Amino acid sequence: MPFRVRSIRGLLAVTSWLGFSVAISTAAEPLRLSFEEAIRLASRAGAQTRLQLAAEAELVAESQLKQVRAQTGLQFNAGLSDRILRFDLRSIGIDFPQVSPFVANVALPNVVGPFTVINSQVHLSKSVVNRSAARQIEAARESAESVKAQSKSVAAEITAQTAKAYLEALRAKSDVDLAAENVSLSQGRLNFASERRANGIVTGGDVRRANLDVAEARQALFAAQTSYRSAILQLVALIGVPFETSVELTEQAVYRPEDISVAASVQAAFRSRPELGATDLEVESLRLKAQAIAAESRPTLAVFADAGALTVAPTPNNDSAIVSSPTYTAGFEFRLPILDGGRRAGQRAEIESQIRQANIREQALRRQIELQVRMAVESLQAAAQQVELARQQSTLAAENSDETQARYAAGEASSIELADAEARLSRSRHDYTQAVYQHQAARIALAEATGDIVGMKW
Repeated sequence: MPFRVRSIRGLLAVTSWLGFSVAISTAAEPLRLSFEEAIRLASRAGAQTRLQLAAEAELVAESQLKQVRAQTGLQFNAGLSDRILRFDLRSIGIDFPQVSPFVANVALPNVVGPFTVINSQVHLSKSVVNRSAARQIEAARESAESVKAQSKSVAAEITAQTAKAYLEALRAKSDVDLAAENVSLSQGRLNFASERRANGIVTGGDVRRANLDVAEARQALFAAQTSYRSAILQLVALIGVPFETSVELTEQAVYRPEDISVAASVQAAFRSRPELGATDLEVESLRLKAQAIAAESRPTLAVFADAGALTVAPTPNNDSAIVSSPTYTAGFEFRLPILDGGRRAGQRAEIESQIRQANIREQALRRQIELQVRMAVESLQAAAQQVELARQQSTLAAENSDETQARYAAGEASSIELADAEARLSRSRHDYTQAVYQHQAARIALAEATGDIVGMKW
């Protein structure tokens, strides 16, 4: 029995250890993150507070639309009241005289009750003609569409931020790779210099300079790794995954030349920018509200009907009978507003001012959007030229490095010349990489300016 207990305990321990090992290996599995996957994760409603608030704003707008629609809908109410009455008839002006002073047994009562009155009714009403309410419904509908357009604007901003963060993380990753390559090259030069020093070909100064190059390359690698970790944390915060998640970026920055037309980009921005669409909807909603106020001066027509039963028990004669009588009321209500003390005129003046303000903001927004598009196009064209120049420089630096390495191996060049040539090659590669990333950043800025950032392809 003790052996069996120990065996079970041992089995449980092994099982727990295996489960813990599997959990550790699962937790250590990196999240392979592409550009599209990062955008998808960041665009989830639960990942961004602004998206959650935008969704709540849409719900509020829809609720307000339902409330406005209810003004013209069919109204149905039911009610039941139960009252116990006892009152003096003389309080309402009824005073019965005595029938005869000689007949003491005959007298009409001055106090009636108590008796129960039960009133049960249903009430129906429906607005038939109400132009003001109809315009209010249209205005509320436009307001709801404006809120949805603002939600799209928030989604576009989050997409742009995520794209920039992903690009920054890629750039930092390329800096780490380049710095690690420089460490390897510096270590190779150190090994070569040490070998030549052992053979008496070079002096100890060459070895010291090689050691210094290795130390500087390692320092640059450490700085690049720190920047990369910071960039990954920024990206993780945007996509809404736990900060402990290990992330592996799967994309590579590739230069893609594009032929961009400024005029076409500006027109595309005017059509696609969600904040501009929200402004247009806001103006239309204000105009409909102004029409609704103006329509308040027009006549309205509504129909109504009440039906129920009036039950009295016991009767005022103090017997036990229960009397129930059906009751109903039906009719229509026609209203013609005549004077309102200037209320409608004041409301119209206020809304007209709001419309003018919205038009001013729209014109300013259009000019700002056009400026953003033009600057983005200029940046994209400049970045494309910079990529071509960096590519030419990198090609020349590679040829110079190969030639210097051959001369150094043949003893015709010093270690200083070799280090300088390799440093030029490293800088040229770094400049080319930075130019490619700058071109990608310009593509993101142009997509954001034209309102096409959500559909942008890496």
